[in-house]
Amino acid sequence: GLLHLGNIQLCESEDEAQLCELEDLAKGFAETASRLLRVPGEKLLDTLRIRTITAGRQRQVFRKPCLKAECETRRDCLAKVIYARIFDWLVSVINESICASNSVWNNFIGLLDVYGFESFVENHLEQLCINYANEKLQQHFVGHFLKAQQEEYAEEGLEWSFVNYQDNQTCLDAIEGNPVSIFSLLNEVSSKLQFLPFQIKSIQS
Repeated sequence: GLLHLGNIQLCESEDEAQLCELEDLAKGFAETASRLLRVPGEKLLDTLRIRTITAGRQRQVFRKPCLKAECETRRDCLAKVIYARIFDWLVSVINESICASNSVWNNFIGLLDVYGFESFVENHLEQLCINYANEKLQQHFVGHFLKAQQEEYAEEGLEWSFVNYQDNQTCLDAIEGNPVSIFSLLNEVSSKLQFLPFQIKSIQS
């Protein structure tokens, strides 16, 4: 259903007061997506193409047609929300099926798989946040399971093979550090809603 939802393409409306029409090939995708997601087709399309605004003391509800770009953004956001909730549900089902009560087990083995820093031809804010989360997890793992443990071994005079690791603090400083970092530049630009040439150059560098 999500794959078909992502294939729904709309045409730009000549009049902002009119709804964006589906492309010919998209009609089949919309029907299949609504059937698999078990959502009425008309309601699904209204969600993608109409923005509901509540205003005034009387809480009046206004329905405003969205532009093509807005429809595409709403489509992608809807797909991401559904995917995230399905993923959370799947994790909870797996946990319930394999998890035993505390009275049954005392020890466990935990596995941590941390992705590396990814860089694509086009990197958007979403990829930046993913990389940032991965780097924070990496730092947490290194700090609590490698650095701290080896310091404890050294204090107790234990013999062990030292594990070399790479400190990623420099990478985190570039993303979240003060006074200048990627996040600080993005916050400054977002507050002004415009990009100045020197700011674009700073972010790219």
